[in-house]
Amino acid sequence: MHIETIFSTIANKIINEIETAEKSVYIAVAWFTNRLIFEKLNLHRSFQ
Repeated sequence: MHIETIFSTIANKIINEIETAEKSVYIAVAWFTNRLIFEKLNLHRSFQ
């Protein structure tokens, strides 16, 4: 697992990670208000 701290253009980085993920994406945030990221996560989630 690669850990990276980002303070600018974070939405673009998260969306890129979601779109290129092969298995899982772990995101730690203080709050979650970006609708586009929410939609990308829903699009790429898998049910087990």
